[in-house]
Amino acid sequence: MEKQKEKKIEYIVTTLTLLFFLLIGAYLIRGCDTVDNSLDVGVTAKNTSVEKVHQEKVKVKIVPDTKEETHQAEQQISKLENDTKAKAEALRLENEAKAKVEALRVENEARARAEALRLENEAKAQAEALRLENEAKAQAEALRVENEAKARAEALRLENEAKAQTEALRVENKAKAQAEALKVENEAKAKEKGLDLVGMKEEQGILADIQNHKVSDKTYILKGIYFKTSSSSLTDASTRQLDVIAQKLKTSKEVKVMLQGHTDNTGSEAINKRLSTNRAVSVKNALIKRGIESNRIIAKGKAGQTPIASNNTKEGKRLNRRVDIAVIQ
Repeated sequence: MEKQKEKKIEYIVTTLTLLFFLLIGAYLIRGCDTVDNSLDVGVTAKNTSVEKVHQEKVKVKIVPDTKEETHQAEQQISKLENDTKAKAEALRLENEAKAKVEALRVENEARARAEALRLENEAKAQAEALRLENEAKAQAEALRVENEAKARAEALRLENEAKAQTEALRVENKAKAQAEALKVENEAKAKEKGLDLVGMKEEQGILADIQNHKVSDKTYILKGIYFKTSSSSLTDASTRQLDVIAQKLKTSKEVKVMLQGHTDNTGSEAINKRLSTNRAVSVKNALIKRGIESNRIIAKGKAGQTPIASNNTKEGKRLNRRVDIAVIQ
């Protein structure tokens, strides 16, 4: 709209200027005394504002018969031109005022939108802050609950651990009591059989290997076998252990055993070799008499080659004088 109005004003000003120069040209051509015809001031306008100016101009009849009349016509044209300029200026000022009002309205609208946006953002920020606060509270509460649960779990664990330790101690004490009772029982049995605890353990070892048809990992000392001094003759005290071993060999007929005789370091090697061999053979013969096949028993003499104690003491020498047995097949 503003551009159309400016174009209209420009059109009017251009038209009036042309009329002015036309009149001057006619005056110069015809001279100062005559002017043949009247000039109609009018321009066909394309819009309502130009037509209005045209109507005002055509009311003026210029008949420049004299210099005075020509001067009057010039004054009228000048007046029309000034009026047109005044109206154009008024219109420009009006449009300028309207533009300022519109600019102010747009500015106020922009300010209002900015304020609304600021308030909206402020509200969003407050809502976000509240959400974060609530989230932090929720996390803190969850952490508190988790820590409480951990504390309860830890307390329960410690309680269970204490119970387990108490139970383990009870079981341990019970096992100790049972072991002590078994020890006492074995000692009683060993005394009854004429054996010490070591002898009892050795006897149980060889009996287990025979029963399980297991090749022995070690040799077992026959602590229930006794010989007469410096002799290979068995005493009557050997009867119980010989009977026990023979009975176990009868129930495990595939088992073969090896007997080894040992001496201390007293005397020559040859004498000790013969004595140790004879003692191993005496045990073999005693088992054969109890029904064990001879091919299931191997007897060897080792003399003093493999002592199990020091020969510097009487006790050490006593321990080295022995016959041991092992399952070999």
